[in-house]
This record gives sequence, C-alpha cells and structure tokens, in this order.
Amino acid sequence: MTLIIVTPTEMVADSWALTGDQFCLVSSPKISRCPAGIVGASGSTALCTEFMNEFLEGKIPKFLRARPEDYERFCGVVLLNSGVLQVWDSLCRVYIEKCFPFMCGSLAASNMAFGAMAAGATARRAMEIAIENCITIGGPIVELEL
Repeated sequence: MTLIIVTPTEMVADSWALTGDQFCLVSSPKISRCPAGIVGASGSTALCTEFMNEFLEGKIPKFLRARPEDYERFCGVVLLNSGVLQVWDSLCRVYIEKCFPFMCGSLAASNMAFGAMAAGATARRAMEIAIENCITIGGPIVELEL
C-alpha cells in the first residue's frame, strides 16, 4: 500500500510496498522530481513504474498498459512547478485538482492523515501519525518540495 500527501508546495510519501502478503521497502521511489515538477504514483507496481518513467524522461504518458483489474488500482499525481496538481487515472485521463491537501493510496491511512492535517499537522507529521497507526504503510518518509 501507499500513502502520498500533496500540498501546494510539497509531496510526501511512505516507502513500503506490499508484495503478496509481505511488506518491503520499494526498489523505486513512489515520488520523484521530474522536469515538470514532482511526480508520484500509487497502485499497481507495473503502472506506477511505467507512469513515473514517462515523466522522469520528460514525456507525457498517452497510454499505460493497464489490465482491467488495474483500472481502479492506480493514481498518478503531478505537482507542476506552477503549483497546479494533475491527477491521472489508469486510462491517462488527467484532472486538475484544486483541493489541498490531496491524498492517494491507502484509504485508512489517508483518513488518518486528513484528520491530523485538519488538526494542524504538517504533511510530514500527518504521514508520521498515519504510519504509527496504520499497518498498510511505513518505512522511511520521502519528502520533496517544489
């Protein structure tokens, strides 16, 4: 599972991945800098890798090799250098999101992080709280600012 928190100026992610019934540290980052700003992805590992690689190469994805079972298991986010947040689905449809903070990944962890931020926590602290209280995310926190 994954939790990615996006604010107008930063993206924060955990670093665990679920493989079968085992959690492990991911071999590739869930968020990364790209020419357009900061890119992140959660869901199907194959789609996340493909999506992230396109942006890291300075390309805009037009097609992801999604299987039907992956359609609901993917969310791509791009925080542009201009501060605009793009949210991508597995069919490469892009939406402009205007609500911050935006979260994708584990529903339970997202709810905890939303609550923490509503109470005044920073994105990093919200991630720490979610990691402390949710078994589906964990590992070192990755934090990137625009």
